[in-house]
Amino acid sequence: MNTLLLLQSLKQQYKVVLLTGKKEADEALVENYEDYLDGITHIQLPLLQRSINLPNDYKAYAAIKHLIGQYQPAIIYTIGAKPGFLGRLAAAKKRVPVIIHAYHGDVFAGYFNKIVSSVVMQLERYVATKTTCIIAVSKKQQQELAAIYKIAPLHKLVHIPIGIKPSVFADADGSLRQQFRQKYFVADDEVAIGIVGRIAPIKNHEFFIRLIAALKHYPSKPLRFFIVGDGLQLRLQLQKQLNNLSIPYTYFPKNPQKAFVTFTSWQNNMPEVMNGLDMVVLTSSNEGTPVSLLEAQAAGKPVISANVGAVKEIVQHANTGLIYDPGDILMATSHIESILNNTSYAQNLGAHGVQFVQSHHNITTQLQQVQQLLTSLLGTLKG
Repeated sequence: MNTLLLLQSLKQQYKVVLLTGKKEADEALVENYEDYLDGITHIQLPLLQRSINLPNDYKAYAAIKHLIGQYQPAIIYTIGAKPGFLGRLAAAKKRVPVIIHAYHGDVFAGYFNKIVSSVVMQLERYVATKTTCIIAVSKKQQQELAAIYKIAPLHKLVHIPIGIKPSVFADADGSLRQQFRQKYFVADDEVAIGIVGRIAPIKNHEFFIRLIAALKHYPSKPLRFFIVGDGLQLRLQLQKQLNNLSIPYTYFPKNPQKAFVTFTSWQNNMPEVMNGLDMVVLTSSNEGTPVSLLEAQAAGKPVISANVGAVKEIVQHANTGLIYDPGDILMATSHIESILNNTSYAQNLGAHGVQFVQSHHNITTQLQQVQQLLTSLLGTLKG
């Protein structure tokens, strides 16, 4: 969504060509995303895929290089590890004047073993030498890319905080909340606790299951848990874990019934999801700037998160949410219970979250900063 909103902004000033790859089998696309691409040339390249396949990757690189030759762009702007590597290599080969890459996550920790991570780091350092400017979505990421991973010197790194549209998460009449809770049979007195994101190892859903087990017999209020997102193989493992713990669950697309734990699969209406939940938990082992926490706060929901990535930059501890040490099940459970036990505290956290996102992570500010960066870089060339 962030990329789609960026494209809508850029097309006001530039002729934009969007190149996308092929989604994986367990991934989903934003519903009606083509509606956002009116006036934009969209080229889909099936050879460009998330998974590593060297013959396909080389063919994708050649295809990208050919397209760059065809369109002769003044700017190449890449997002994502594979598109960023192949796209920047091709852009440098074709002598594109301005080459920009945006890091939205941290691919150097938690994704690969040490050997593969070292190779990825060396490749990123190499392609960074061919990059005009690198965008980091957090101050922490900016410093790590320069000082820890040594991807590029600090002067080449620009911090532009990621933004969302806070207004779409407003639910003054409660209709969004009602839609979600009716769909999933959530009673008014039930507290809905959710985790939102693709089901992948880095998101550490196994820890969320442990939280569910710890709160299974919470005495004061009836609880419901929601796993929003999907990822077939790992989802099946999580379901097996729930079976072993004798915790009832349902995979809602196949069995639309009420359960203690509900796997919703992919969801596109995030304002409905965030307003339907009462709190949002993030258990990731590593993160860049987790958008799910921004969206939850924009909807006025308290958030509980592991202290990973740039979480401390987007969650104000004890003001908009609560942060726990990674792996500390007692601390995480205690944080959730402190919110469950105090309704006014939960409401205050939510209200402060709305204010924080509106002030610091509005998409309008992000788009203005990107536009200013492009104008500056093009102006330098002309100068």
